[in-house]
Amino acid sequence: MWLPALALLLILTLSVWPMLVAAEGQFNLHVAQAGAWLHGRTDVPPGTDVAAFNGRNYVSFPPFPSLLVLPVVAMAGVPATNTVLIALLLSALNIALLLLICRAWQIDLHIALWASAGFILGSAYWQAVFNSGGVWNFSHVVSVTCGLAAIYAAKRTGLGLPAGLFVGLSFLTRQLTIFLAIFVMMVLWQHPRSGTRSSRWVQLALFSTVIAICVAAYLGYNTLRFSDPLQTGYAFMPLSGFLKERFDHYGLFNLHYLPFNLYYLLLAGFELTFAPPAYLHPPGLNPFGTSITFASPFIFTAFMARGNRRLLLAAWISITLIFTPQLFYYNNGWIQYNAQRFTLDAWPALFVLIVLGAQHTARLPNPQPSFSLDLRPDSHNEVPRRLWRAAILFAIALNAITWAILTKVI
Repeated sequence: MWLPALALLLILTLSVWPMLVAAEGQFNLHVAQAGAWLHGRTDVPPGTDVAAFNGRNYVSFPPFPSLLVLPVVAMAGVPATNTVLIALLLSALNIALLLLICRAWQIDLHIALWASAGFILGSAYWQAVFNSGGVWNFSHVVSVTCGLAAIYAAKRTGLGLPAGLFVGLSFLTRQLTIFLAIFVMMVLWQHPRSGTRSSRWVQLALFSTVIAICVAAYLGYNTLRFSDPLQTGYAFMPLSGFLKERFDHYGLFNLHYLPFNLYYLLLAGFELTFAPPAYLHPPGLNPFGTSITFASPFIFTAFMARGNRRLLLAAWISITLIFTPQLFYYNNGWIQYNAQRFTLDAWPALFVLIVLGAQHTARLPNPQPSFSLDLRPDSHNEVPRRLWRAAILFAIALNAITWAILTKVI
């Protein structure tokens, strides 16, 4: 199992190598924030994507990734802190977590390996690692790690304390991942370790308490900077172009953003653009991205997931609650290529549904056609399995084309 996992990590590393060698810490706001903390300040120097408030500049993005890189910044300094390298180290952990989650749910090894390859190389996760030199995508890598760790901790140990801590840290990285708590709570509730109803409530109480502490810390941090616990700083970020026009007319969240965001979440295909005058070369990519359904079509097996109905319902509720606010947000994740990076907030729960669906589909009976004289039993349905593998390979191929364009290979 671990040899293919190492091969997967090697492919990921080679694909992001150009960004790895070029990364510089001063261009990542999480690194800048860690450097500011080391000097006893909450504000950071002027730069891109900072929130200007009362004559000072603040990082709007939640603080846990800054806390994560703090030891590295303390030892190596801001310029030498390579967040792409840190993202690759986290990716090694994420690959292990994906496989361990599959083992905890007793997923067949070949399904676990294929699904992990689809997640790492055939989803928005690949682009998040590729662009993890910047603040947005590095946050996604960190939040995925926390989300996967929360699910695995709940499934493996049944303990509310570690599961709640990882959900809380995920929230302190990407706020909407707080809704993963619904799925993780159900995993805890159904764990065999909680043999009695009272023990279940104890674990849920520990789970909720840790998350509440993380939320309270975030509200306090906002109050310290902006004198308002609910003010994150996003409203103070300087905007230009169409984003400014949107914000000036409709604010951060509005129903007017729904058609655009829904289209790019579910319907937009992979789009190449060609430059004039001949429109032959070089190709470009749509900066609004590709929908999750076209970029990662293997996700459709999630609808085939079978098992405990309450657990499946909790997973879908978490995913829906994460996606819904994103549909009304003024920005769909731009700039992004062949991805909708905001979907990564829900991918830890979605991954469980995908592997459960693939497991169920692979074990469906495959009846022989009525005209067939071949009476040999066949306990596996190879057609859906082959289609699922083909969908994963298709998703990886799209990211490979994206890589070739971004690195100017073509």
